[in-house]
Amino acid sequence: VSDRDEIAVGEAVRRYGMVITDLVGYGDVLSQFAGDGTVGDGLRAVSAFARAKAGTAEQEAISYAARVAGDISTEQQAAFIATQTGQQEALEAFSLVATPEQRAVVNNTVTGDAVNLADQVALRLARGEVIAPADITQSFGAVVDLMRWAEQSLEAQIVDAAADESASVTRQATIEAVLVLIVLILAVALAIVLARSLNLSLRKLREGALAVANRDLPEAVARLRDVRNLGDGG
Repeated sequence: VSDRDEIAVGEAVRRYGMVITDLVGYGDVLSQFAGDGTVGDGLRAVSAFARAKAGTAEQEAISYAARVAGDISTEQQAAFIATQTGQQEALEAFSLVATPEQRAVVNNTVTGDAVNLADQVALRLARGEVIAPADITQSFGAVVDLMRWAEQSLEAQIVDAAADESASVTRQATIEAVLVLIVLILAVALAIVLARSLNLSLRKLREGALAVANRDLPEAVARLRDVRNLGDGG
């Protein structure tokens, strides 16, 4: 029975880890395609915090499974310490990209006696001390709950920021469209004015040419003819 329980717990931890990895991986992929800007950085911060939360949950699962199975070997301690390291790296990544508002949400939510107790339990587990399974699940579980609430608040902030950015982009696109329309109207109006001015100039030129051909030129020819006739007569 003990062997079957040990296998069941180990398999459950393995599957739990796979599910957590897939969920965190989805957030990582989403943050990579978010691009630059407030929303993109916010998504990367949420993704990093989700990895930290997953690290805490994995600490709980590994330590609980090891305690139930009675396995306090060096390998189990190394696995537990590795999850601690991953969690710290994720929290550092969160601090690098998070906004002051996001850091404030985490600092104000993930705090208190539950965090202090979980730190003490983690320290004792890293030293190889034996801790009751119930104490493990209660201490780490309380922190995971706090981190989940903080994560939900971070996600709500991102949704609001995305909505604001979408509205801003829509306003900017509308303004640009109006400006383009105004430019087109001005260009058409200028083209009409130029066309009318050119047409007026051409009309005056035509009238001048007709005046020369119909009146001024015949008169000049007639005067030249009169002058010639007078010369012949003299």
